[in-house]
Amino acid sequence: MNCCICGVELTGENTSIEHIIPNAIGGRLTSKNIFCKQCNSNFGTTIDSNFVKIFQPIQDFVKIDRDRKTKGGSYSGFVFDKFSKKIYEANIKNGKITSMFDENKKTIIYDPEKHKILACKFNLDNNAFKRGLAKISFDFAIEKGLSTTALDEIFDIHNKTIKEKITIIPFIPLTSFDVFMECNMDAMFHLVRLFNCDKFLFTYIELFSTFQFYILLSKEYTGSQVDEIFCQKITKEVLDEENIKKSFEIRYREDMDIISGSYGIDVKEVKKNLKNTGDVNEDFNNLFEAVSKQAFENYRKSTYEIDYYETMRNCISPKDLIHIKRSRNVNFLDLFYFYENQNSEKLNDFYKKYIKINGKKCIYPNKIASVISAHSDNKCYKIYGYYKFCKLMGLQKK
Repeated sequence: MNCCICGVELTGENTSIEHIIPNAIGGRLTSKNIFCKQCNSNFGTTIDSNFVKIFQPIQDFVKIDRDRKTKGGSYSGFVFDKFSKKIYEANIKNGKITSMFDENKKTIIYDPEKHKILACKFNLDNNAFKRGLAKISFDFAIEKGLSTTALDEIFDIHNKTIKEKITIIPFIPLTSFDVFMECNMDAMFHLVRLFNCDKFLFTYIELFSTFQFYILLSKEYTGSQVDEIFCQKITKEVLDEENIKKSFEIRYREDMDIISGSYGIDVKEVKKNLKNTGDVNEDFNNLFEAVSKQAFENYRKSTYEIDYYETMRNCISPKDLIHIKRSRNVNFLDLFYFYENQNSEKLNDFYKKYIKINGKKCIYPNKIASVISAHSDNKCYKIYGYYKFCKLMGLQKK
């Protein structure tokens, strides 16, 4: 394998673990097959850091599980004074007010009895957000075997970087079926999906089940049919780590072979990162311990991955379906059968990829783009985006 940016061969010394969805917002999917350490560091500095800052308000209010700890950042918001009924601007860090001031920029003394955080400034209409989505798309596409040349709408092949101008299409539910699904979906997850519709190559990304966007990767895709998906939980789960770790203890070579095979661990790669002590028994014990530790980490990460199509299908209960059939909602039922997987209790991969309108199958992101272009004020997107954000923050009831 070679670094997709500089072309250097990836070895045990220069390999870098890349979080495809940034770790700071709870991303669990990682790869060692994308960047060398230097290129990973460069991309992290220029793109990732600016991208994750946008989500700092959410990081303070959602219990995100991360592979490594990250420092909280500050952001702007508004504070409500319960006594005077006035609203002040404020600087906030780790969910706490650090300073506040009035419309004349005069400092106001914070009083926890009087002042409560009312809202946070949250802006997605910027280049940092678009390039962050593009980098997630780029990472996922490379991990799934696509070349950089196939990603011509987001990757500058000459300057070896993510482009400044990115085409993103916000998801908007265009049918009663999609409105129903979004209103009844209570799970919180991150999702990245890579797919093509003829020559159009897209990713569809959902962050916190709220920020939903299609990213155009190419208009002239000529590769084989592709539809890859990764979906994961975000919030922390309580695991009986002590007992689970015991189940991964390795005492014999046979144990190591079984565990490494079951959890996709390359023992040779693990061994490369261990120092040779000169004592055979000690070296084997160190290897056993390292493989055991990696197996536990792989198991722990697997507990976060979820089946997106099954999760979305569960939004429709048997009771809901009976009611819909009785009401003879023909349009809803037509779309339900269009998206239903006939062989399992899941939706099929047409979901959010295609839309059926007047009996005709259309590419969903292209249809949304035409709707948005016909309404220059973006009112429909703004209303839906506000609803999703309020739902995330626990302010919107079904």
